[in-house]
Amino acid sequence: MMHVVFKTAAKDRDAEEAERIRRVKAAGKVPRVCGPEVIEAPARGPIRLVVPKVVRVTDGGDVERIPVSHEGRKVAKVCDVFDLMEARTRRKLFSDVQIDVGRRYASLVERHAKGATKCSSLEASGGGSGSGEFMDAFLSEGQEIAAMRRAAAYDRDGREVVALEVRRASKVRRIMAGDLVERVCVGQQSLSAVLRAHGWTNRGSHIEALALSLGAALDRMRRA
Repeated sequence: MMHVVFKTAAKDRDAEEAERIRRVKAAGKVPRVCGPEVIEAPARGPIRLVVPKVVRVTDGGDVERIPVSHEGRKVAKVCDVFDLMEARTRRKLFSDVQIDVGRRYASLVERHAKGATKCSSLEASGGGSGSGEFMDAFLSEGQEIAAMRRAAAYDRDGREVVALEVRRASKVRRIMAGDLVERVCVGQQSLSAVLRAHGWTNRGSHIEALALSLGAALDRMRRA
């Protein structure tokens, strides 16, 4: 009897493991519209489908984006925090322009961090061909990041912007706009995660307030 019990338990575990593997593989399945070049990779996480576009200036001087996909195929991109937040709330929290600014800022910060490593290597080796151009581009990129950070954290009068504040008796608890941008755009934290990190309850009104504050910060960054 004991042997039968152990054998049944082992079969259950095998079945559970097989189901877990099936779900992982299903999550990594690539839609046919992406073409055969995109391989299945469950470890990559959730993906979103994007139609590649190029920016073109029209005869009238306007800027438009033209789809350039091959045979109607789409590009698979790993979902970032903006994709995941909107998927969970099932509604649009930010405009396309605001999301583009947030993603650009995250990309700049990541690239600049990698460039800092290259700068150290160039200094150690005494520089070389093209090092001057690289340093100019690196410094320019750093200035753009600094300007975007200032715009996110401060208003036009130079006052630090508060994203969310609650006063209880003599205590004041704040989430600053600059910290909010860094956590979401660079740290890839959801608004709920930002609230938890600051010891706040995950209430709908708090989420709404943070979304509005983040959107306003991204607008300031766009104009920086």
